[in-house]
Parts: sequence; structure tokens; C-alpha cells
Amino acid sequence: MSNSYLSRRHLLGVVALPSLAGCTALGSGPGVRLGNIQIGNTEDEPVTFKLRIERDGSLIYQNRIEVSAGYLHDVERTWDSDPGAYSVFYTSSFGEGIHRLSIPADEGGGDGDCVDMRFYCWSDITDAIIYDEDKPEWSGC
Repeated sequence: MSNSYLSRRHLLGVVALPSLAGCTALGSGPGVRLGNIQIGNTEDEPVTFKLRIERDGSLIYQNRIEVSAGYLHDVERTWDSDPGAYSVFYTSSFGEGIHRLSIPADEGGGDGDCVDMRFYCWSDITDAIIYDEDKPEWSGC
């Protein structure tokens, strides 16, 4: 696990994107493969982030993660790269409730493509960005 500094300038470049649950491209198998996940804390105080990931209805990851103020946290990848349908549940100590993403989207799709995820914790909301075609430099795909 590692933390890296999250500059506000870097953050402003991607914050304009809304939550993009289920964006995938065509690949070679059923469902999608899950790459790397990062959690960014945009606030001036630490945040507790709870993350639960299920693949095809089975729990593959669950953890409570402390992220320092203004940092990005790389989630330690303990899951394999088998394709499937993912349900991602998350919440933060900033208190906006529990959220669920379906990947690929509930209407299906995916076909073996790999996706990476990044969460941004704000005081009033947590944004989720899913990278499917344009892979970030920290991609696990």
C-alpha cells in the first residue's frame, strides 16, 4: 500500500467527470477484469473509506482504509484477474451513505475488458471514476 500527494491541480483535471459506473469496451470474455483501485482524499482532514467488492456474488475484497488529507492511496490488490460481474460498495467517514456500482453496468456487457477505478472523497460526496479505454499510468490492466 502506498500514498502519494494529490495536488489540487491534478484533481481539477478529472473532477469534472461524473460517476461513470459500468463504462466498458469490448474484449475477449464474459464480464470484465478488475485492475487497480485508488482512493483520493481531497480534504484537509483524514478520511476513513470502507470498500467491499463482490465478483459474481462472492466477496473478493473488504477493507477499511485510512487516507491522509490530500493524498492518493493505492488499494492493495488481493484479487485475481478473472472476468466477471462486479458489485462495488463504498462509503466514507464524511457520511454520504453507502453507494453501489455495478461493473459492467446492470444492463450487461464487458466481454473481458479490464477496468481500473479511482475514488475522490469530498466533504459532501465521493466521486467514482472508472477507467476502461484510456488507461492511467497506475493501471493494473
